[in-house]
Amino acid sequence: MSINLEKIREIFSDYCPEKGNLMVLLHDVQKACGNWLPEEALKEVSKLTKMPLNKVYGFVSFYSMFSIEPRGKHIIRVCKDGPCAVKDSFVIEDMLMKELDVDMGETSEDNLFTLEETACIGTCTAAPAIMIDDEVYGNVAPESLNSILKKYR
Repeated sequence: MSINLEKIREIFSDYCPEKGNLMVLLHDVQKACGNWLPEEALKEVSKLTKMPLNKVYGFVSFYSMFSIEPRGKHIIRVCKDGPCAVKDSFVIEDMLMKELDVDMGETSEDNLFTLEETACIGTCTAAPAIMIDDEVYGNVAPESLNSILKKYR
């Protein structure tokens, strides 16, 4: 896969090259690279930020929303923390794995969805919750999963 380094440089031109902007920059770069951060892109980020490559990798590996492995067009995150677990998030997780024919951490054959577990997404009063890309869905019931997924197919 060829990475558009000019697009990455364009993203960087929109921001001051300082460490405080690294999070938002990497989000934009990841989006431009098809929902993951290939090595070539991280080398360019390292060069543009004047940060050692190992520091950029350290930053990326610390945050679960970044990936150095190819992922699907849409990321589905299933909350596994206390309130969601008590409200049977494992049932939602099992249904998603069956519907998408994947295990946790895998990408569907059509490269449309990647399924991940996540810590709290901040909707404890609406447990169980899932997040697809940047959209949070609370009070997810088994019977609502198909209509939620239909929005992304």
